[in-house]
Amino acid sequence: MTEFYVTEPLGPQQAFTPEGFLVVQNVPLARTGKQLYSDKEIPIKGDAQGKIIIDRDPEEVFRPATIASLQGKPITLDHPMDDVNPDNYNDLAVGHVINPRRGTGVFDHLLIGDLLIHNKKAIEAIRNKLLREVSVGYRADYEETGDARGRQRNILCNHLALVKDGRCGPTCRIGDKAYFAFADDEDESDEGKLSHAEVSYEADADGPDHCGICTHYAGHACDKVVNPINPEGWCNRFDASIRSRKIANTGDWSRVNEWGEQILRRRAKRGRHVHIHV
Repeated sequence: MTEFYVTEPLGPQQAFTPEGFLVVQNVPLARTGKQLYSDKEIPIKGDAQGKIIIDRDPEEVFRPATIASLQGKPITLDHPMDDVNPDNYNDLAVGHVINPRRGTGVFDHLLIGDLLIHNKKAIEAIRNKLLREVSVGYRADYEETGDARGRQRNILCNHLALVKDGRCGPTCRIGDKAYFAFADDEDESDEGKLSHAEVSYEADADGPDHCGICTHYAGHACDKVVNPINPEGWCNRFDASIRSRKIANTGDWSRVNEWGEQILRRRAKRGRHVHIHV
């Protein structure tokens, strides 16, 4: 794990350096699974609406060259029109990515990294929750695998954008609590949840029913355990990771669309316009 020298902790994920730079750790940057693209973006024929389902295999997302290509790359406010390069770096960069890596346990479908933000405007946007989702800007090769279907190959990253609505969805976002909070309006309060003394367990510490996020071992607990005790309800973060894995690994695209519609309806209530980003 990368060590940062910070003087003002702002929670499990965020802190200020002595200079006032913002450190954000354990941010989900990208995920495996299916993602929706337009045939105006990539060289594959789309369906009647011009949409294409692209598979992002673990072998490609976590390819050593792909992960290495994101190390030290600039962070931008939204996606720039052109790739970031030495000529436009001073105008676009607000920070950089540190230590991109594959997640572990229930997060093994995520590419996770740490962010160091230098720019005051970007720091304020993050702290005020104006820009919390992230989206990797990259180049890739595309292989057509069927009607309006394809697969990404040889992903090489250029930058990481802070955006309002990224293609990865709310899984790839900056959170205030450990790892990430699934959505801005998700109930993250402790009301109605059990204390350490009130918790008992129905599952062993090992295997798929073990919550690696909150370290739910027999005889131990965290402060966010929900009653009744069951693998899907141990904590908000575990529940969020299960949902994101279902989206990433589902073989049924209708389920992804169904969950996407829920996100769109939720955002519409808040008056947010939803975009598709690279």
